[in-house]
Amino acid sequence: MPLIVKDYTWTQTESIVYINVPLKGVKVGKVDIFSTDEYLKVHFPPFLFEAFLSEPIDDDKSTAKIGNGVAVFTLQKKKERLWEHLVINNNDKDKLREIRERELLKAQEKLAAESKAKATKDTRRKEICT
Repeated sequence: MPLIVKDYTWTQTESIVYINVPLKGVKVGKVDIFSTDEYLKVHFPPFLFEAFLSEPIDDDKSTAKIGNGVAVFTLQKKKERLWEHLVINNNDKDKLREIRERELLKAQEKLAAESKAKATKDTRRKEICT
C-alpha cells in the first residue's frame, strides 16, 4: 500500500496552476509521472501523489520538472480564472477509480493516434525517398 503524499503546495494565477510535490529523498530516476487534462499522478515508491483536478488543464502545454528533492508542475489552465480548489472534493472511491480509468483510456487513445500519425508520416517519407 503506497504512502499518500499530502504535504504538497500549490499556487495559481488566472492562467496557470503551480504544484510542488516533495520527493522525500527518492532519486529522480525512481519518479514516475502520469498526467492528463483532469488527472495528475506522481509515483515514487513507496509514495504516491494523486490529484483529480477540479478544473481541466491543457496537458500538452503543461510541464513537469524534477530536481532538488521536488517535482514542480506548471499546468496551463483551459479557462482563465481562479480555482476555488485544486482537486475535486470526492471521497467516493468508485467515482475516483472511474475518473482514473477514463483518463488512462484517453491517454492510451492519444498515444495510439500519435503513433499512427508518426507511422503514416514515416511511410510517406520513405515513399518520397524511393
